Amino acid sequence: MKIVLFGKDGQLGQAIQSIALPEDVTLIAFGRDTANFEQPQSLRKIIADIKPDIIINAAAYTQVDKAEEEYDLAHMINAVAPSVLAEEASKIGAWLIHYSTDYVFDGKKQGAYTETDTPAPLSAYGRTKRDGDEAISQHHDKYIIFRTCWCYSQYGQNFAKTMLNLAQTREQLKIVSDQIGAPTNALLIAKITEQMIDKISKNSIAAGIYNLSASGHVSWYDYAKTLIQTARDEGLPITVKDDGLIPVLAKDYGAKAIRPHNSRLDTSKLSTALGIDLPNWKEDVISFTKNFCKTQKEKNGLSS
Repeated sequence: MKIVLFGKDGQLGQAIQSIALPEDVTLIAFGRDTANFEQPQSLRKIIADIKPDIIINAAAYTQVDKAEEEYDLAHMINAVAPSVLAEEASKIGAWLIHYSTDYVFDGKKQGAYTETDTPAPLSAYGRTKRDGDEAISQHHDKYIIFRTCWCYSQYGQNFAKTMLNLAQTREQLKIVSDQIGAPTNALLIAKITEQMIDKISKNSIAAGIYNLSASGHVSWYDYAKTLIQTARDEGLPITVKDDGLIPVLAKDYGAKAIRPHNSRLDTSKLSTALGIDLPNWKEDVISFTKNFCKTQKEKNGLSS
């Protein structure tokens, strides 16, 4: 089986490459230097030449606030390029695995969002991701779209790493307290992707959208508290004072793009399809933070 992976240098792409795939799988990975999503038509030749069995698209424009100013670029990468991939996948009968986001919703629902809820994005970024989802479903019938939430990992830049780094240099941090979701490790997403690949190879999965996030939910503020308290317990030199974590409302935070207040995703469809229980967000966050602290202390010569 041949798999083409786009977005190999992002946090999700790197996590996917860290997973041990079966010996009969050949993974061919592309980054920005070899696959230009700003020129989507160039992707057609890559697919036509390789003729993969599965295409994994982990490439995306993810700068949520900047997308308000760079809508055309974000739309090209997040909507036009996935549409091209879907068209090419359809021509050769390949499956397409694509990653979407909770930001396609407006966050006004009281409970968790299901796959059948109607998208109503609040931001330019959310609109481009919604358009990408719709384009894929219009051009191909063998696709898996994972809607994920609050992704973090050891790779690249993300909220978890930003908080842990700032907590070592600041005495005070202001964190949004009225938006909730489930912090989801990119490694978890990669492992679920691996299971989906196995299902695809056995022709035992239905195409469509699947919500994929850790279980439970938390606010950005309490998420940051968990990160920082765990780091303090692990002996990382934290400079944020005990009363230095300040909760603020999203409307007062000053971000350019509006985020959904509720990013909870109902993952029962995925759990049933794969026969799994998704881990609670806190377990993975604590494990991630402990590993982060160990690496930091080793770099600074503080390991015991």
